[in-house]
Amino acid sequence: MAQLVRIARKARLGYDDFLYISQQARKKLGLRRGRKERRLPQLLADADLKRFFRAIQDCGDVQHEILLKLLFYTAVRVSELVHIEVGDVDLDACKIFSRSRHAESSKLFKATGRWPALRSRCTRICSAIRC
Repeated sequence: MAQLVRIARKARLGYDDFLYISQQARKKLGLRRGRKERRLPQLLADADLKRFFRAIQDCGDVQHEILLKLLFYTAVRVSELVHIEVGDVDLDACKIFSRSRHAESSKLFKATGRWPALRSRCTRICSAIRC
């Protein structure tokens, strides 16, 4: 590999030229790229999750706490989460309606996991500030 880099530098090849030559060489030699190994995402251990949520709650920023818990409990994307409005959340039915920027693509998320804990926290917050 180092020899190829030296040759490319001597010939003053740009990235596009080097890429083209590499593709042609692979084609002539019959070489194929190896398949990328797919890995499953690693989940946090229960103790780590508890520490994480305790740290969020101890920070005192209720808005951040709710947003981060929604991310974990619903597996909603960040881009979808930031567009959720208060009226889109049904705490009793454990559902969140997410509207996309595109009118034809909307989603309904059914919360799983520790949703009751988040629901009780949101209810307490709403009653305190009279939502």
